[in-house]
Amino acid sequence: MNNTSKPSWMEEFSHREIEILGLISDGLSNREISRRLYLSLDTVKWYNKRIYSKLGANNRTQAVNLARRYNLTESQSEKHLQPIHNLPAQMTSYVGRKQEIADIQQLLTTARLVTLTGSGGTGKG
Repeated sequence: MNNTSKPSWMEEFSHREIEILGLISDGLSNREISRRLYLSLDTVKWYNKRIYSKLGANNRTQAVNLARRYNLTESQSEKHLQPIHNLPAQMTSYVGRKQEIADIQQLLTTARLVTLTGSGGTGKG
């Protein structure tokens, strides 16, 4: 087998595994991948273990090098990733709420639970 031919196990990779490999090769952290793909951090780590096992890699660098050798990765940074949900896109941000958001973030550093109250549609997030 030469350096560009794909091994027979190649069809074992799922679309999601290929997608995650592309994001890993783009340098994204597990946390960034989980946010991008709407997955839990534990789920991304689980996929990483499966990917490393299938490639016979011990770490990210080896996995990326092997994936590139077998043309498994497509750069995801240039693709427009569609969210995996059917919710409408957020049209506005929290306009004029910078101080309130900062206050809530500060409260969350010292309290385990912060409850926001108010009428529906007032931007409690």
